[in-house]
Amino acid sequence: LMKHVNFTPTLPRIIKDSGGHSIYETTAEEFELHHYRLGEGEELKLHTRCPEIFFVMEGHVTGKNIDWKAGDGAFISSDTECRLTAMSDISLYRVTVPLSKN
Repeated sequence: LMKHVNFTPTLPRIIKDSGGHSIYETTAEEFELHHYRLGEGEELKLHTRCPEIFFVMEGHVTGKNIDWKAGDGAFISSDTECRLTAMSDISLYRVTVPLSKN
């Protein structure tokens, strides 16, 4: 492990939440994190372009074959249409691959 860790000091890049949908970009070409905040009754329509992982941090969200509560996580295969409805205020994370890193 010591051969692969870089101990060069750096300044932290503070990530700020911008409200309803935030994208946390990373230096990794194959990783991007999305954060969604929805109020009760709001809908989120998504189309997965690759296999993706979802985590519900707060609240309760439903959809076709979906009934996720706080603490739940799910794997969704690529090319899947998702329509999610917030049954309460929710905080949802989505792990995906970015479209491009130009």
